[in-house]
Amino acid sequence: MIPSTNTALAEKMDLTKASITKITTTLLKDGFIERIRLNDNKKEIHFRLTAKALELYVLHGKLHKQEQDRYFRFLERYTSEELSFIKT
Repeated sequence: MIPSTNTALAEKMDLTKASITKITTTLLKDGFIERIRLNDNKKEIHFRLTAKALELYVLHGKLHKQEQDRYFRFLERYTSEELSFIKT
């Protein structure tokens, strides 16, 4: 994963830099991200996910897949006509 700066995160998430600072402070404290400086630019501070965060990311993906499968199993009991009626 490519490290991100405070400004890049703010732009991508459509949040203020102050909001990103508050969020990253908490994530740093909890060990989900780390601060790094790239060799070619010692001025900018970048953030990257830690192993702990990547583990949580993978777990979230598995839980999301389980819920998606459960949702599709739920929908399988209905005919296409019933689903069409529900959509409207």
